[in-house]
Amino acid sequence: MPKIKSIHSRHFIQAIICILALLLPAACKTMEFEKDIVEINGNNVYVSNIGFSGYRLNPPQGYDLITDQELAQYENSRQWIDSFRSGYRNSEGVDYHFHDDFIFRKDGQVLFFIPFQFFQVRQFRYTPSDILERFLIEWGHKAAFAQVIEYDLKWRAESDDNGHSTLILESKTPTNGWFFEKHIMNGDLNEMFIFAGFAKANETEKLSKNLKMLRESLEVIR
Repeated sequence: MPKIKSIHSRHFIQAIICILALLLPAACKTMEFEKDIVEINGNNVYVSNIGFSGYRLNPPQGYDLITDQELAQYENSRQWIDSFRSGYRNSEGVDYHFHDDFIFRKDGQVLFFIPFQFFQVRQFRYTPSDILERFLIEWGHKAAFAQVIEYDLKWRAESDDNGHSTLILESKTPTNGWFFEKHIMNGDLNEMFIFAGFAKANETEKLSKNLKMLRESLEVIR
């Protein structure tokens, strides 16, 4: 009798495993996200299904929204954007979901904009700016650790009057003659926004200004 019970037990476990194997793909499908609802008007971008009510990015005059095909003429920029995309797409999963990214050209510089969701955050809105800045610095040390090392980055945080804070990472020294700068700003729910670019040594101030102006043109819709 004990042997029969053991056989039945094994069959039961095998059946459970088979059922789980069948259910797993369906469970994975429930983790899929709806496609971004994007409206583009000239160089302006409106996405309605991120955060509470979406966002608008309305850059000042002189910013051109470009395609990947147009990016091909900027060999150095295309290479680092390909590398950047590969890095964040490999981070897609339990902690992050990355939305459609966009590329802008300003004064001959290429700027990269990436919105994403950070699932470990319930809601950013109403959090005091000093706490947001501390959070961004601590999170950035971990999330951007590889880039901090690769590009020898320094960091600082600042806040605006709209309840948003930004972590700013900048190269201390050039890497192969180029400087890297990245701004990471929080939204209202659990969304965050990355603005990044590379510049030659004599154009770093221009890059900082162009990234800040692009960042300040972002409206998180409430």
